[in-house]
Amino acid sequence: MNLSYKKINKDSPDISKIDKLNNEAFPDDERMETAIMLDFVEKNYMECIAFYDNEEFIGFVTIMTSTKLLYISFFAIVPEKRSKGYGSAILKKLNEIYSDKQIMLDLEYLDENAENSNQRIKRWKFYERNGFKYSGYHWSYFDLEFAIMCNQADFYVEDFTHMVEKHRDEKFQPKIFKVKYEINRSNYE
Repeated sequence: MNLSYKKINKDSPDISKIDKLNNEAFPDDERMETAIMLDFVEKNYMECIAFYDNEEFIGFVTIMTSTKLLYISFFAIVPEKRSKGYGSAILKKLNEIYSDKQIMLDLEYLDENAENSNQRIKRWKFYERNGFKYSGYHWSYFDLEFAIMCNQADFYVEDFTHMVEKHRDEKFQPKIFKVKYEINRSNYE
């Protein structure tokens, strides 16, 4: 594996690959349209980073940063490269590049009654294997709720709150809240 990366903007040659993966990887109600994503990149609200193995497109992440925090808002690997170590390699690379920041992300909370319960468990296990821990916080927006995981013991909730509040408008009304969330290990192990 020879992992490399490039920061993406609206003039990057791999926009069509990112758009295709973005549409494939995320459900309609969770996906940010690629055009909006690129608009946010142009406005310096976020960065989009494409990853490659020997110049072959592997996937992308979108991130937002603050003084102490890096938030992975979207993370996708092309289907034929999943479960081959690329996701872990990208997280390791992000840890190297942003070693001065806590890395956090959100994902669907565990719910054994959810239609995609097995997929949720698989994602949680992946992030736990890569050093992430459940923070005890969730956040919600657009009638969606996500659990927050981070790679350090104490989640920098104030930094994240400040980060998302900058984008609040009449449609985007985020709520960040602490929850007591017990993982039912009998269905999870």
